[in-house]
Amino acid sequence: MTIGQLAQESNTDTQTIRFYEQKGLLAKPARSESNYRVYDNDAVERLKFVRRAKDIGFSLNDIKTLLGMADGKVNRCSEVQEFAVTRLDKIRLQIEHLKSMEIVLADLVNQCSISKTITNCPILFESVKK
Repeated sequence: MTIGQLAQESNTDTQTIRFYEQKGLLAKPARSESNYRVYDNDAVERLKFVRRAKDIGFSLNDIKTLLGMADGKVNRCSEVQEFAVTRLDKIRLQIEHLKSMEIVLADLVNQCSISKTITNCPILFESVKK
């Protein structure tokens, strides 16, 4: 299939496909006689995997590592699990950080409803004071 067909089949932009090739997430495709990229169904599945992995919080570097694992660089599922647990821990820390940010911002928004003048606006000036 062509890059356009691959893009449609995997719901991925053609520029993204080229970028993933550059980053090593997708193998360099064979070329037709007229020098068009030619992809197989494995490329579709690989791109779908990349999209799913991104959706659940893996970085492109993480995804490259996971793809390497899937390509036979590890022998046990437990190694993949350890890798995923590390990422899960990072996501949980990010969630905690976001919750803290939410509390602070909600407090500033509530203070804003009390303060009616721009010179007393806690969103604009509270962070400047600290």
